[in-house]
Amino acid sequence: MEFDAAVAKIGEFGRYQRIQYLVANICSIPLYFQSLLGVFIAAQPKWKCVGQTNEPLCLPNGKICSKPQFVSQYSSIVTEWNLVCGDAYKAELAQSILMAGFLVGAFSGGYASDRYGRKRVWLTALVMNSVLGILCAFSPTLNAFYGFRFLQGVFIQSGTMTTFVISTEMIGPSYRGSTGMYVSIFAALSYPVLAFLASIFTNWRTLILITVAPPIASLFLAFLVSESPRWLLTVGRVSEAEEIINEAARVNGLPNAKITLTSIVSSGRKVTVKTSGHSILSIFTKRSLRTITMVMMVSFMASGIGYFGLSLNVRNLGGSVYWNFALFGIVEIPSYIMAAPILEALGRRKTNFLLTLSGGIACLICMQLQQTQYDSPSLVNAIALLGKFCVSAANALIYIYAAELFPTVIRNMAIGVFAVCIRLGAITAPFIVLLGNENKSIPMQVFSCITLLAAFLGLKLPETSGRPLPQTFEDLHADCINK
Repeated sequence: MEFDAAVAKIGEFGRYQRIQYLVANICSIPLYFQSLLGVFIAAQPKWKCVGQTNEPLCLPNGKICSKPQFVSQYSSIVTEWNLVCGDAYKAELAQSILMAGFLVGAFSGGYASDRYGRKRVWLTALVMNSVLGILCAFSPTLNAFYGFRFLQGVFIQSGTMTTFVISTEMIGPSYRGSTGMYVSIFAALSYPVLAFLASIFTNWRTLILITVAPPIASLFLAFLVSESPRWLLTVGRVSEAEEIINEAARVNGLPNAKITLTSIVSSGRKVTVKTSGHSILSIFTKRSLRTITMVMMVSFMASGIGYFGLSLNVRNLGGSVYWNFALFGIVEIPSYIMAAPILEALGRRKTNFLLTLSGGIACLICMQLQQTQYDSPSLVNAIALLGKFCVSAANALIYIYAAELFPTVIRNMAIGVFAVCIRLGAITAPFIVLLGNENKSIPMQVFSCITLLAAFLGLKLPETSGRPLPQTFEDLHADCINK
């Protein structure tokens, strides 16, 4: 029996899949904490220079203030290592180094997950996130902190990427779109929770320790998550896949089901597939994948630029940084809930187009209002939140779309490549914002142009709604012909 047929028989989203889905995503919430911590642990509090009488904060020649005195109730790496004036960039460098780790993790995590299994990579990421978080909290020097954050970034990216795959690969096509979208709700929940923790634990070292404590406790739950039977089939471990699928049938209320999975089947013939036979280059060299890959790379890059570019405007909203941070996370939750039924009704391609197009238009409107110095910040903030709403939903959808477009044998590897693209977009966004020093309308112009380009390019992708996941390159080729 084919795997998708087996899933349909036991229930596309039965009790077993729901437990796996919830446990995997709840255990992964602390991974999102670490990726967002930079907002608080690298914050620059108010300070004054007391090195000498009437000494300015930063001397005209860029010389560092000899003795800064911080006027704040919270500490950060800025207060720990006096990262002011000429050294102020070093605080931002910490986040860039974390993102560099994300890039490495996107490649290594995708490859390792396809080669060694989803569960093994996922559990390793959870453990190493906690270990490296503790090392970050006790870093004696800034360079040591940089090193630990880089390594932590590798495992954060590997973990979050594998969470998505391991929690959705066993879900049937009727529910895969909505459940894939709802994965992002767990990431959005980390915003208000982290804002609350940061408002209480104002010492940066303590905050890190508090946020790495949950993963240690969640490891007991994590072992309840099974390996992906879909992946087991691709590497020939059929008996293990059968054991898991029959256990799922029992939990779903079908104790007498005896499901046999002989192999991955494509077009009525037996196909034995091994991950090691394919490399990252396969997504560029296979004719059926080349256009899809290039369009997806642009889409992921635009998603990173749009999502993180809009997030940079939090500082311009005024008010409490904790409230602003929480608000930009909370707005994502309704975006995922509302987008899921639209995704199922309109399909992947149309929904991706509408959400990305709306996000680009919101960027364009914000740019126009800022350019004319509109005197109603509440309206600007509302449109910025609307833009975040659309871009966040598109950001979640794009992962679902990519997972359904690429065959099982290279799925996680492909998502790893696209995760690199979205991180490159995230790294690029702050530099685009710097163009505002020349003309403040340029950043939003760039954001809107890139996002709108991705919206129209996405129309070239095949529709995947309601179709079984492709197992082999032959399956994908057939889907492209019948799109």
